[in-house]
Amino acid sequence: MNVQMELSEQHFQSIGQYVKDHFKEWSKIYLEPAKPTCDPMLLERITRVDEKVSDLNERSTRLEERMVGLTERMVRVEEELKHQRELMKTGFDLMEKRFEQVDKRFEQVDKRFEQVDKRFDLMTKRIDRFMIWSFGITLTTGGIVIAVLR
Repeated sequence: MNVQMELSEQHFQSIGQYVKDHFKEWSKIYLEPAKPTCDPMLLERITRVDEKVSDLNERSTRLEERMVGLTERMVRVEEELKHQRELMKTGFDLMEKRFEQVDKRFEQVDKRFEQVDKRFDLMTKRIDRFMIWSFGITLTTGGIVIAVLR
């Protein structure tokens, strides 16, 4: 069913005037947000919940900022610990080198003691030989003196 109707300029003007007259009413009804028609106590509770939610959001933001701060602090502490570990490793390496030097020095001292010990052994043998010879010469001389005197 296709019905066409011809409208004159006067029809358009009367439609325009009708729309202008009723536009404010229509905009109030259709364009303004609907006002709540619920219980005032419910509205008060909703308001309190909204306040608590916004308070929780603020707390959450503060906690996130603290978490970021703590994370940054943990990173700094980890870096410092890594640096301390490297320093300790360097110190232990230096101590290890020093101990090796001390060990070498002890080995040198041990060799020197062995040399001195050998020299004492040689000296003891020489003294023993000297005493044997001295004793033998003394006895021989004593025997000769006794034989001559008799």
